Amino acid sequence: KNYIDTGTASIGVLMHEVGHTLEQHRRLTHGDGGVLNPAWRRAIECDDVRTSGYGNNNEWEDLAEFSRLFTLATTKNSLADQSPERFFVWDGTVAIAQDAYPPEISAPSAAPSASSSPTEDASLSVAPSPSPSITCVNNRTYKVSEASNKGCAWVMLKPEERRQKLCRNKSTLSNCPISCGLCCADDETFRFKHKKNSDTKKTCSWLRNKNKKTVKKYCKKKKVKTGCAKTCIGCVD
Repeated sequence: KNYIDTGTASIGVLMHEVGHTLEQHRRLTHGDGGVLNPAWRRAIECDDVRTSGYGNNNEWEDLAEFSRLFTLATTKNSLADQSPERFFVWDGTVAIAQDAYPPEISAPSAAPSASSSPTEDASLSVAPSPSPSITCVNNRTYKVSEASNKGCAWVMLKPEERRQKLCRNKSTLSNCPISCGLCCADDETFRFKHKKNSDTKKTCSWLRNKNKKTVKKYCKKKKVKTGCAKTCIGCVD
C-alpha cells in the first residue's frame, strides 16, 4: 500500500512486486520461515548464477527479480535452461497461489459487492486457509500412479529433469514436498550409497553425525542434497 505508483511503474517493477507477493503468500500458507524461502536459497546455490546485480547484492530480492525476468523473457525455455532450479521452485510457488486463488471462469459483474471485492491489504489481514498447507514430510503411502508401486522415494531418485517434470503434477507436489524440493527437511526414509561399489546405504541421520568435510562431500550430489536438505544446507525453523 502506497509503496509504488502503479499508474507510472514499469511492467518490470510491477512484476518484481508480484514476485514478493507470491513469496509472501507461500510463506504464510506453507510456514517457510526467514526472509528468504529455504527452497529458493537452495535453488540459488544449485543454479550458481544470479538473476541481476540487485539480486546478487540482496539475495532476498532474487525471487522478485526472477519474477521480473520471467515476464520479460522472450522464451520461457531459455530461462528454464539458464536457471533450472529457480524455474522449478518458481513454478511451484505460482501453483500454490493458483491453488488458493483460482482464476474466475465467468466474467465479473459490473458492480461487484463489497464483500467479494479484494482489498489491498487482504494478504496481510486475512488468516490464510489451512487447506492448501503442505506438511514438510513425504507421504510414504503415496503412489505416482495406481498401477505402479512408485512413490516419493522413486521420484527423488530420478534425474533432475525427470524429477521436475513429475513434480509439476499437483498431487505429487503436495504428497512429496521434500522429493520435489518444495520445503527444507530431511527425509528419514531416504537412502544413499555410502561407497560406489558397496550395497550398503546410509540415511540422513548418519550424515548429520559426520564432520563438515564429509557432509559437504556427500551433499555435492543433487539427490543427497534434496533428500537431506536440512543437513546439507540448513533451514530456518
